Amino acid sequence: MPRTPASPTYEGRHHESVEAKSVIATTAAGFLRAGQVVFFDAGTTALAVATHVPRDRR
Repeated sequence: MPRTPASPTYEGRHHESVEAKSVIATTAAGFLRAGQVVFFDAGTTALAVATHVPRDRR
């Protein structure tokens, strides 16, 4: 059975698939409405979403 490659570090994952994460983040942030409470996990895609939340909804 082939060996599964080790997961890259958080920093490494942060720099992977940046364009795709940006598309996901923009789309996800568009679903947020004023007054909502949202919890994000510690993933790099979640970080991208958090950075795309409009300032008036933070």
